[in-house]
Amino acid sequence: MKRSIKTRLFFVIFGIILLNITLVLVFGGVFAGIYYTELTKMKLNDYGKYIQDAYNDSDNQDKLKYIIDKCTANNVTVVIYDSSNNTVFSNSREKSSKMQSGIDVNTWIEHVYKEGIFSKLNSKSSITDTENNGISDSICFYSKIDDDIYLMLETPMEFLQSAANMMFQFFSIISIITLIIATFIIYFVSKKIAKPIKQIDRTAQRISKMDFSERCNIHTGDEIEVLSISINKMADKLEKNIDILKEDLRREEQTNIMRREFIANVSHDLKTPLALITSYSEALFDGNIDKKEAVEVLLEQCNRMDRLVNQMLTLSRLESNTMKYDMTVFPIGELISTVSQEFKLLIEGIDFNLDVDDSIVYGDYNAIVQVYTNLLDNAIKYVDDKKQIRVFLSEDDSEFVKISVYNTHKPLYEENLQNVFEMFYKTDKSREIGSKSYGIGLAIVKNIVKSHGGKCGVENMDEGVCFWFTLKRVELI
Repeated sequence: MKRSIKTRLFFVIFGIILLNITLVLVFGGVFAGIYYTELTKMKLNDYGKYIQDAYNDSDNQDKLKYIIDKCTANNVTVVIYDSSNNTVFSNSREKSSKMQSGIDVNTWIEHVYKEGIFSKLNSKSSITDTENNGISDSICFYSKIDDDIYLMLETPMEFLQSAANMMFQFFSIISIITLIIATFIIYFVSKKIAKPIKQIDRTAQRISKMDFSERCNIHTGDEIEVLSISINKMADKLEKNIDILKEDLRREEQTNIMRREFIANVSHDLKTPLALITSYSEALFDGNIDKKEAVEVLLEQCNRMDRLVNQMLTLSRLESNTMKYDMTVFPIGELISTVSQEFKLLIEGIDFNLDVDDSIVYGDYNAIVQVYTNLLDNAIKYVDDKKQIRVFLSEDDSEFVKISVYNTHKPLYEENLQNVFEMFYKTDKSREIGSKSYGIGLAIVKNIVKSHGGKCGVENMDEGVCFWFTLKRVELI
């Protein structure tokens, strides 16, 4: 069974604190006595120096009395004696327990002589030692105050051991109380730390199930908040990309449907001229038809098939990026005028208006001829009863020239405005344009213009529809 991060965090911190308290108690129990012994030796050494300074200062006897009183208060026996074993001063008292300082001065001085302490002091300034003999179990300090005056300080070991035990007991109680308090603090802290992590986990679980309804709302001011922000950004991008993917899938499905329709309609378009070619060929073979009439029909149907196949091949090369362009600079107005002149028979009876200038553009001349031809042919085929077509130039921005082909026609629906340039797109024949060659011509326009770095589009304008595309402008010096 997996443990939660809150549980693991609790036990890790709890274990660290417990280990720390255990080490303090173990080492305290072992080394507390040693620590107190060394601390007492240092204290006795300090007392010895203070007493020596005060004793030699005859004008400051109050200081000597103060230091001796302090020693008495701290359970330290003070004995000052001369080289003849005469006691000059002693604050020794009758001991009521092993923890109370106090010695038999004469017996102790005798012991000191036997141990050779006086002779050792002739070469040392002081001696600190732990005495453990029949007289006393104490820590003693010896020093030479003057030429024939000596100082001895004594404090019982039992007192030190008692103090060490008291300190150990005190720390034991404090440690237990600390552990209890720390347990509650750790519990709430680990719960607080784990809460945002659990929220991040919950949000991540929902994201993994494609549910983007929840976001991390964490304000801890640390790395967890940074992580939550990253999770939210990831969720936003995923949601956006999934929406795009869904839209792409929808478009792909729509394209597949249109592709099937396209194949069916192209097959139908090819079937009609093939049927006519077969019929007229058989009639011509049997001699049942005028040869000139038959040849004219056969040529017309062959040209029709040739145009359809060429358009399909052109679109295929554009889609596969195998179309090669011969990029030059040329006046777009001259191109438009030339191509429009070729359509003079088709635009008879149409109010055709041409408004162009001598703007120079950069592109493949023949490819742009095909673009304009497709748009103009489309405009002629689908112009309404008002029969108005207008071709004009405008400035899209400082770098591009906008070429527009307008014809009077019922407005396009929004869906058609967005999709009419898509490959295989076909609008409703009964009310819209764009069904010419089932979108092949307009798909060619889109691909050529895009490869030239321009844009193309369609919009409803006044009482008609305007198709447009842009080309890069060239300023000649």
